[in-house]
Amino acid sequence: MRGPFLKLFLAASGLGVVTQIQACATPAASKVGVNESEVKPVAAHPDLSGYTSTFKELPLVASLSRLPWPSDNWSSAHGGTSFRWQMAVKADSDELEDLAPFIHYPLGQDEDRDALSPSEKLDLYLGNKGWDLTKKERARTLGQRKADGSPRPEAEIPEWEGIQHAWSIAALQFQPVGPVTVKDKDGKPLTFESQDIYSLVSLFVHEQRPPAVVLASLCEKQAGMDKQELAAATGPYVFENNKQAIRRKGCEKIDPATFHLVLANQIGKLNEGFIIDRDHQGEISNNPVLAYESRIVNEGPTQATTANKLRKVHLRTILFLTSETPVIHLDEEDLTYPYDRENYEYTLDIDADGKIVSGQWIDSKKGEANASIPDFMWKAKAVWLNGPMRTIYEQGQQNYASEKAHQLRPLEDMPQSDRKVLNSYFSDSPASAAPNVQ
Repeated sequence: MRGPFLKLFLAASGLGVVTQIQACATPAASKVGVNESEVKPVAAHPDLSGYTSTFKELPLVASLSRLPWPSDNWSSAHGGTSFRWQMAVKADSDELEDLAPFIHYPLGQDEDRDALSPSEKLDLYLGNKGWDLTKKERARTLGQRKADGSPRPEAEIPEWEGIQHAWSIAALQFQPVGPVTVKDKDGKPLTFESQDIYSLVSLFVHEQRPPAVVLASLCEKQAGMDKQELAAATGPYVFENNKQAIRRKGCEKIDPATFHLVLANQIGKLNEGFIIDRDHQGEISNNPVLAYESRIVNEGPTQATTANKLRKVHLRTILFLTSETPVIHLDEEDLTYPYDRENYEYTLDIDADGKIVSGQWIDSKKGEANASIPDFMWKAKAVWLNGPMRTIYEQGQQNYASEKAHQLRPLEDMPQSDRKVLNSYFSDSPASAAPNVQ
């Protein structure tokens, strides 16, 4: 299905259906895609039996060979890709009221062409004299409608609402880019900065809507709960709304065994990224997972059960995610070491064959453990890039390579101060000799 941006993009380019380029085919590329505002059917829940389940065969430390790049969620409250972010940076504006001149502005007036919004630049590149793409983007973000058809007041649009899901997809699938200077339809030079290209690729992904594949989800073991209905109702592609009440009460959490199997197989064995809603609080948030480090806190003795003999292994795991940072706040540090971390603590039950069969979350925060239990882990099908956007992206990819730009790796290049914090977390005494489990 093609969204309005994609239809307009192809029509404006005069190319119609063109030869497509698949997102980066490196082993690290996760083929992912979802849409937050319009729910689509999702692929069947994958059979995790295809994963390696033998505990000793799963790496305790791993990271992707290719790293997802940092960018914005291109907030709807800012107008998405119609946001004049470079002008906002120059004006040192960050509060929403201060950003108004860079969100609501008359189109077509003389301005610094290279500081226009990403969508305006694409309009110029395609020769859209009527600013068709920018108008469509404003309508998508600032001109939303409620379920009853009435306008949604802009004051009700939270700044977190955007296309973070699409950025996460794009960052995993597409290579990093450098700035690109092209000629517009009038032969005038026009520069797309890296973040311009990232925003447009993210929007392109948002419009393509490839189906999601849910790797792990809360509620999936709930009696009478269909996995596909669950994914459609509360999956990683919907806005924060009353459907999220499902995840707040009466739902099975993701089992720690499933969490560990997905993490260690996807990153450690397959070298393939995925996306996670990292905790059980606040709005649904999506970030690419690119690395992890686990430490064994202790290994208990074999425990006799009626079904089998199980050995309990107590783990602490730190997940590394590429952080979503507002484009107006991105600095050199954000671009070179753009990572967030999330800590998880749990036990795994290992059977006599050495296979992970179950697990328990550890309530090391004394009542706040739900904050450190993920809600969703997912990936999806490949995204394709076509037309002029392909030309801009490929040139940007070449420019990035020629500049020999370098993004630091999460584990190998970790600042010493961060490593000390991690080592302190790993070396802390267990919460108790018999920790509370969930």
